[in-house]
Amino acid sequence: SCISLPFFFLLRKLFLKASGNKIDMFMLAWPLVGFLTSSIGLLLVTNTLQSGRLIKDAQYDEVFSSSARNRMTVDTLKSSLSSKRDFTQLFLRCPAPSTTDSECAGPYDGHLLDLGVCAPLSKFISNRLFGPGDWAGKKFEENAGTNLFLGAASNTPVEAKRFACCVENSVLDNQPILSLNYAPYNKIIDPVAWGMRDEIRKVNSNLLIGCGGLAVSGGVRNFAPFALVPAKRKEK
Repeated sequence: SCISLPFFFLLRKLFLKASGNKIDMFMLAWPLVGFLTSSIGLLLVTNTLQSGRLIKDAQYDEVFSSSARNRMTVDTLKSSLSSKRDFTQLFLRCPAPSTTDSECAGPYDGHLLDLGVCAPLSKFISNRLFGPGDWAGKKFEENAGTNLFLGAASNTPVEAKRFACCVENSVLDNQPILSLNYAPYNKIIDPVAWGMRDEIRKVNSNLLIGCGGLAVSGGVRNFAPFALVPAKRKEK
């Protein structure tokens, strides 16, 4: 706010000079800008708090045990998660997939999970601002990959928004994850892709879960949860 306030008055002065001091639209708009900024900030803080504590809670040990995770599908995943806190507890218990693991290579269908107050905003960003269509999943290669998108009139996925990937420690619990870093392949003028980072963990050989984060909204600590399953589409 210390930076934005002087910048606001500078823009207001220039606008008034250009308009002949007739209409002070900046002053009229300032309360609305302040309200929107405060509202978005409150949403982001709430979304982060909804993830819960970043340590394992014993009450989830049986629900998300190794045998339970091995039986889990994307449908049972969705039915077992009623909050972002549930997702966090599952994520904390999963190992990192390997970039050279043959089970992780190839295309995956993506599922945005409707958890947290920012879920509608995350869906809007993923389907309208991120790429050339609705986000449909990811395709993994060795140490790299790309996102898949579907247009309104096509069922053939389009590849866009490439990323580098490697196994490193999570910012959430300092344990191994598959990190997807978009900066090496996307320009800074594309703030959505350039500032994006995903953390991926493996529930079982047919199910991955991820935390997507944007730098402008707090990064992975303010994550949007998603799931990935091996694609039903067959590549030619």
